[in-house]
Amino acid sequence: GLAGARFDLVLVRHDHVIHLCEIRYSLPPSDLLPAYWQELRERREAFRRATSTKKALQLTLITAHRLDSQAHAEDIQCQLTLDDLF
Repeated sequence: GLAGARFDLVLVRHDHVIHLCEIRYSLPPSDLLPAYWQELRERREAFRRATSTKKALQLTLITAHRLDSQAHAEDIQCQLTLDDLF
């Protein structure tokens, strides 16, 4: 099932892309970020398996502030901040 593939918001676009949105006010401390990114990747793959989708899955991060580090930029395809929304 979808138990391990839960995201805060799922946006399905007409161009065969699905945004899997994680909404966080703040991110874990930098020493915990690698484990957090790994969890997001695992949840994305669980979503792919549970839905059998062939569409592109993009991890989208919605936070209060933009990421400081580019260390895991390859994991997040799209970022939105409060400034982008308001």
